Amino acid sequence: MRLPATPISARALVAALAAAVASVAALSLVVGGPPISPPNTSTGEVSGAHHASADGSRVVASGAHYATSDVLALEQSGPSALGAAEPPTPSKTTGRGAMLTGTGLVFESDPSAGEPQLFALPRLLGDGLTLSGEYVIVSSLVFDTDGAPTQSTDGAGAFMFEPITDEARECYSDPTDCSEFDNVNAYFHIDRYASEFWVDRLGIDINFVARVYTHGGTSSWAHEHLISLSGGGLFLYNHALEDDILYHEYVHLVLAQLGFAQDMTFPQLRRAIGEGYADYFALTYVGHPEFANWATKCPPRYECGGPADDNEIRTLATDPSVWNWNHGNPSEALQYGVCTRRSLLDLKCKTSWSTFENTYRWAMIWGSTLWDIRTALGADVTDRLVLSSIVRKNGDIHTFEEAADAILLADWHDNGGAHNTVISDIFDARGISHTVVDIEGDGAFVAGNDFDVEVYPNPSAGEFTVNFDLPMMGQTTIRLYDVSGREVFVDDRGSLTGGRHELALAPRHLAGGLYVLRVETAEASASAMVYRR
Repeated sequence: MRLPATPISARALVAALAAAVASVAALSLVVGGPPISPPNTSTGEVSGAHHASADGSRVVASGAHYATSDVLALEQSGPSALGAAEPPTPSKTTGRGAMLTGTGLVFESDPSAGEPQLFALPRLLGDGLTLSGEYVIVSSLVFDTDGAPTQSTDGAGAFMFEPITDEARECYSDPTDCSEFDNVNAYFHIDRYASEFWVDRLGIDINFVARVYTHGGTSSWAHEHLISLSGGGLFLYNHALEDDILYHEYVHLVLAQLGFAQDMTFPQLRRAIGEGYADYFALTYVGHPEFANWATKCPPRYECGGPADDNEIRTLATDPSVWNWNHGNPSEALQYGVCTRRSLLDLKCKTSWSTFENTYRWAMIWGSTLWDIRTALGADVTDRLVLSSIVRKNGDIHTFEEAADAILLADWHDNGGAHNTVISDIFDARGISHTVVDIEGDGAFVAGNDFDVEVYPNPSAGEFTVNFDLPMMGQTTIRLYDVSGREVFVDDRGSLTGGRHELALAPRHLAGGLYVLRVETAEASASAMVYRR
């Protein structure tokens, strides 16, 4: 779920979650599901939805219930009214001191992998006695009511809390069923993900510290440098114990750093693309296409019939003929994450889906498309290619077509277009339009042209031949543009007859990189991608 763009402090943002749910009708869970509406029953179950909603008027802190208005009043009175100042969320560039390594009990992936194991907790700052590190700071809304990071259990850098995974104990409804183990687990996974995947593998210089709050209600969300993790809900177990969810939320923060910020003021399609990126980057790290396959739960169905329940709320292993963008007209019947249950409220059998709202249906299409590319080219090539496409566009991507073109152009930049044919075929299979439609031999062709144009050799060392078929006689000019749109070369060829032409060009002054070649007459034009080695 993405929050509105209005600036708000960390404590007020967390405390006002229930009010935000009630006031923003389009708000929806980042881990999948329909728009959240105020609950129509005392249990908080949303009618027709696969997720429970938060209580619209109350938040939980340290076993006590505070009205949202009370918490906001305390926030306006200053942090001291809450007992202590909230710790700052400093930039890595502010010199926060030496880093230490602690130890803690965590799940290597999620509770399905077995009992918790003892792992190192690297990059702890200060005295190493709290969960405050180079990449992430973690607090609990239940246990850390002063906003301070979680403290070690022994005063010597060990964080040895016991997890609570008993299905009969639900942290989201009873704070006594929450454990500070969740904080340690969140720290371990987000720190490892930031360091191993984003910094070491992809070379991103993370310039923020994620501020993570656990036990934050029945929905999880990310906004700017903040992450709030749910203690679970009717259809999901504790989010802090599911590595997929932790990584997904963190991706949103990284995307914001790369220029792909998003919130509820953005169009639904851009939000869907962001969710698809978040699913992909989370799941490529864990190496499987199922999202939240431990945290997903379905209440008992008893004698109720219906389709078999899905084991996850989303998957990127989908059928391209079904999960198809259809050039902007995807099927309205798409849905995923089915759950059939017997409602304890009215004892009726009910079937619902976690993914049926457009943002997440479309996200599954885009995420599945990226997973198709990963299947064809491998994780290393695809991860770097998708990242490069976002970075080169500075996050200025708003449609599937723009996202597809960005990947194809990134492939030209990074690999000389070596994978364009494979990637184009995948986009075609998913019904996603794109400008660079094919690579045949050495020629890169661009869709939407009035006539055919071919460039070879391509890539070149600065000399190449342009073949094109003019539909009629006309004054003809050939231009080259760099990726910023700046004209870097022009060749006025005068009046050329209609028909086939083959012209040699030698713009040797151009630096290595990707360019757009455009052949223009008064009546028609055509373009092709040119790569200068």
